[in-house]
Amino acid sequence: MSELFHKYWQLTLLNVTPQELPGHSLALWISMAAAFVTGTAGLLFAYSVTEAVIRSVLAIAVPGLLIYAMLGVKNLQARFQQAFSALCGSAAIIYLIALPLLPAFFSAAVGSPSGNLVVIMVLLLDFWTVLITAHILRHTFDIGFASGLSLSVVMVFVTLLTIEAVAPMKRIEKNPDDSLTGASLSLTSGSTPLAMMSGPDFTASLD
Repeated sequence: MSELFHKYWQLTLLNVTPQELPGHSLALWISMAAAFVTGTAGLLFAYSVTEAVIRSVLAIAVPGLLIYAMLGVKNLQARFQQAFSALCGSAAIIYLIALPLLPAFFSAAVGSPSGNLVVIMVLLLDFWTVLITAHILRHTFDIGFASGLSLSVVMVFVTLLTIEAVAPMKRIEKNPDDSLTGASLSLTSGSTPLAMMSGPDFTASLD
């Protein structure tokens, strides 16, 4: 188990490719379970159990279906297991990193002036999640990084639109005097997991 975690950690740092992950189904199920548990735990800071579960399931299922469909077009379905395992495993690690930040993040979203640094840190995690997904897609489809990045962004938006359609995100009005007025706070996962991957999202309207 520690070796598997190490592999996902190295993937999160962009040091290994999906093809270097274990190819057995157990690794895939472990990564999916980890992404679900950590993603749901993070969402419980702002959502009910039912809402958190629905959003976590969608954040995992939608990117998985998109990857499988794209691999089917290129007749590369054999790569799905490692690619999706990479997506879920890296999302779980990002969620673990984000979990200690989320109470302050959601407090900042409703007006606490002390959480601005935390908001920036969470947004940086969002950005890194998109890069991880691009890295995974690049090696899965044998394409350039720019193409992988474009696919990653498309997957993020499709995932977010699907989640928004099924379980609309919460919006919180913030005091117009707060220093972050006019900004949009979004926690996504992956990407995957999360962004995309990745993942579940939270948006605060600061108008």
